[in-house]
Amino acid sequence: MLRNERSQIVITLHNEMSQIIITLHNEMSQIIITLHNEMPQIIITIHNEMSQIIITLHKEMSQIIITLHMEMSQMLITLHKDLSQTVITLHNELSQIIITLHNELSQIIITLHNELSQIVIALHKNCHK
Repeated sequence: MLRNERSQIVITLHNEMSQIIITLHNEMSQIIITLHNEMPQIIITIHNEMSQIIITLHKEMSQIIITLHMEMSQMLITLHKDLSQTVITLHNELSQIIITLHNELSQIIITLHNELSQIVIALHKNCHK
C-alpha cells in the first residue's frame, strides 16, 4: 500500500509539473506572439519619431546656416565699406602729398631757373665788357 501511495504521489507531482510546464509554455507562446504582432508597430513608431527628430534637426540646422550666412554677408559688407573708406582716405592723402611735392618741386625748379638765368645774364654781361 505504501508503494501505491508513493506511486500516486509521483504521478500527481508529474501531472502538476506537466500542467505548470504547459501553462508556462502557453503563456510564453502568447507573449512571443504578442511581441511579434506588436514589433512592426513599435518599429514604425520608432521610425516615425526618428524621422521627426531628423526633420526638426534639419530645419534648425538650415535656420542656423541661413542666420550665419546673413551675419557673414553683413560683416563682409561692413568690411568692404570700411576698406573702401580707408582706400579713399589713403588716395586723398596721397594725392595731397603728391600735389604738395609737385608744387614744392615746381617752386624749386622755378627758383633754380631764375638763379641760373641771373648767372647766365651776369656771365653774358661779363663776356661783353
